[in-house]
Amino acid sequence: MRVLGFGTYDAQLHPRVGVLLKGLSDLGVSVVEANEPLGLSTADKVAMLAKPWRVFSLIPLIAGKWHRIARLARRAAKEQKFDAIIVGYMGHFDVILARMLFWHGRIVLDQMIFAADTAMDRGSRGFKVFLLRLLDRIATGCASTVLIDTEEQ
Repeated sequence: MRVLGFGTYDAQLHPRVGVLLKGLSDLGVSVVEANEPLGLSTADKVAMLAKPWRVFSLIPLIAGKWHRIARLARRAAKEQKFDAIIVGYMGHFDVILARMLFWHGRIVLDQMIFAADTAMDRGSRGFKVFLLRLLDRIATGCASTVLIDTEEQ
């Protein structure tokens, strides 16, 4: 079996995807990564809920990271066919790119949290939650399989 770890995840800040990929590797799965961490903590991302206009500053950062990830992924896909593409935690946007690059591939989204739930937990309501719920739906819709870890999810 061959797996591609894909996205802007940071296994140092959020070890979940690193543990998942290492566990698969330990079981004999061939694991390749196309990964460019954003360099933002969860706190940085959550702070954007209070100042949503800061999201626009992410566009050039994400575009640059996606360009490198796409190049790495295409190069890796030329060498081998992947059985699954695992998009790491907080991959709400990355899963969209994964689906565009691997239209017929099995995309696995590690969806530990939903954006709308996080916003509501922090007091957000209204249009912001509506947009984040839409993002959650788009992200899960791009995935073939969604990994969750609680009964509530």
